[in-house]
Amino acid sequence: IGGGQHLDGSGDYIYSAVNRNELSGTVTIEGWSKLDTTSGYGCIMCSTTNSNQILLTRNYQGGGTGGWESVVQTSSGLKYANYNSAGDTSLHYVVLRIRADYIDLIVDGQTKESTYTTVGMPTTSNVFLIGARSTWNDMELDGMLDEVRISRVDRSNDWINQTYEMISDINGLVDISKEIDIPITVHAAINYSEFESGADTSNLS
Repeated sequence: IGGGQHLDGSGDYIYSAVNRNELSGTVTIEGWSKLDTTSGYGCIMCSTTNSNQILLTRNYQGGGTGGWESVVQTSSGLKYANYNSAGDTSLHYVVLRIRADYIDLIVDGQTKESTYTTVGMPTTSNVFLIGARSTWNDMELDGMLDEVRISRVDRSNDWINQTYEMISDINGLVDISKEIDIPITVHAAINYSEFESGADTSNLS
């Protein structure tokens, strides 16, 4: 999604039409999220069928704290990457990167946890939803989402960090100078077809 969307946590989600069976190899899921509540889970972008799922969610509840959670699960096993930040409802840029052997959870351009995994990539035909885990209103997100994307590429740490810096503090990343008028000298058109070897071009500028 390009423009920001506010979801109320009750029946609101966006159907992405991206199938998991279209994905293979490295996948990067990213999005900006600002929640209205710190209780419960809330999917940024998720896809699930029984024991096969890919989740990038807000409000991981481990130990009674809030935070962020990424999950990759197949019939071969289940892997998490978590980052706890209790009571945090600020705007954050959250990324789940799935590689051949690792899943990475990256928050605001910084890798918070990298977990070794051999579970592979779920490849069922379920689509990804933005703002919920499933169409039966599960793990619905209450708050704002913006710039949610899924890519079949390995986004580098530098790329992810630059994306975060560009949006979070454009003035700190890019210098914007005052407009400067530059005089332009216009020369007469030259017909190059008239030139011959040895022609006198000393008076041309």
